[in-house]
Amino acid sequence: MQLSSTEKALYVKLVYYGPGLSGKTTNLETLHRLTDPDAKQPMVSLKTSGDRTLFFDLLPFDLGKLYGMDVRLKLYTVPGQIHYDTTRKQVLAGADGVVFVADSAPDRRDANKNMIRYLKNNLQSNGLDPETIPLVFQWNKRDLPDAMPVEQMNAELNWRGVPALEAIATRGDGVIETFKEITVLTLEEIASRSGSVLAGPVGSIRAKVEQAFARFAPAAAAAPAKAGRTRAAPPAGTGYVHEAPLETAAPNADSSSELDELLKQAVEANLKMSEKLVAGPDRDVLLARARRERKALARLVQIAGVSREPIALYKLALSSALAGLDLSVGSALLNAGPGQPLKEIAVSGRDADPLNSVLSPGIGSVASGLLERGQPLLTHDIEGELMFGQSHEAVAGLRAVLSCPVGRSKAGLLLAYAGPRDRDLEPDDLEFLGLVAGIVALAVES
Repeated sequence: MQLSSTEKALYVKLVYYGPGLSGKTTNLETLHRLTDPDAKQPMVSLKTSGDRTLFFDLLPFDLGKLYGMDVRLKLYTVPGQIHYDTTRKQVLAGADGVVFVADSAPDRRDANKNMIRYLKNNLQSNGLDPETIPLVFQWNKRDLPDAMPVEQMNAELNWRGVPALEAIATRGDGVIETFKEITVLTLEEIASRSGSVLAGPVGSIRAKVEQAFARFAPAAAAAPAKAGRTRAAPPAGTGYVHEAPLETAAPNADSSSELDELLKQAVEANLKMSEKLVAGPDRDVLLARARRERKALARLVQIAGVSREPIALYKLALSSALAGLDLSVGSALLNAGPGQPLKEIAVSGRDADPLNSVLSPGIGSVASGLLERGQPLLTHDIEGELMFGQSHEAVAGLRAVLSCPVGRSKAGLLLAYAGPRDRDLEPDDLEFLGLVAGIVALAVES
């Protein structure tokens, strides 16, 4: 729970948890379609080539006013694949309520049980009590001809006896009802422990939420049925943010711990960006940026998790950095020794790296000096700050530069330049480049 006294707004975090392909993302997609047909709020989702969630999905949802407070819900999903437990743990941090989406297919019985154990462990790791956190179960895919009996699923999974609802998420059945139930339970829990936030009787919250959700009833009733249980593509123009599928490589045993660390860094960056996306006024700009950075980081993390080839990783780091920053000029350089210009592994947008072309007595080049500093740098005054006020044709037309060393040993340097038509670079851009450099260093040096 986050409270903004200036906005008189209450931000509530709800997480949809469950095994892979149980329907977590489909729940959010269907909610978006039914409750926001004009796509006033963006849904951010990144899929792998197998239609699997890699980081998380995010759907902001404005509930409206409740006891004088604007209640704004943030709906997240977690990846269901077993080897992404680190990601699930991070996304669950600070959760106010949880929906467990269980798969009704008989062959997913063990997957459901295993994910319950992960849920309990992840909650405890984040200082959240599995026995008290608001929780709702959803038995999804009830249209399967061999769907497990509800009584069996309830006995095997619902250890607390909390509300459980049947659903066919692809068709819309039970989706709004599940969302409404977890919203009620979560707001009631917040009101019971912090009456000053929702200053009204706890018993009346359900009626207030029912009233807020009443406006969605016609859309839910008119939801078109979808045959089968494959995930339907969102209709054109609905504001979904889906990227082209990404090819994934399964992590091997030797790289699993390193991959966990890579994913941890990437997820932290994406969570931070997503928080800005929910609360920030410039949503369109932030949405475009989040989309670029997610895709770039996803590709880098996937390949870095299974590859240790430095040259290939430096090249990939440059392309990922420029794609995430929406820039065209940059380079990946390697340390060539004291007093020597850096070795250019990859250069984009120019024949040679601009700052590596400007020699500095006793240092080798301006780029060498940046590497020797060992600190990330953003400057909008290239000539004044880096070249002692001297001009040079190599940097003509460049307005700003991002510089970030790779690794503690200063093995290499990533540079990204903004030209006259590029946007203004910001400290967040330097943080992103630092994340890219960190991922490469972790992969190369581990």
